[in-house]
Amino acid sequence: MNSDSGPRRRSSVWNNAVLPSEIDVKDNRNTAEQFFRRVNVIAEKMISEPNYINEFYRSVRAVARAAIAKRDKVKE
Repeated sequence: MNSDSGPRRRSSVWNNAVLPSEIDVKDNRNTAEQFFRRVNVIAEKMISEPNYINEFYRSVRAVARAAIAKRDKVKE
């Protein structure tokens, strides 16, 4: 704690400080941009990228898909 100005306030982007459904109106533009960049990275990796890969895979001819499946089959 800082006795001069009260407790030190950490950015809501760091150290699990963001509570669900809570946005701190005291956050500045830079903090908000950092937060949304992180949200966008997660959305890209978890939603968009798998969709792009599946779309590409579906566009490959059936013969090539069968060869890929055979190649990737786990050997017992």
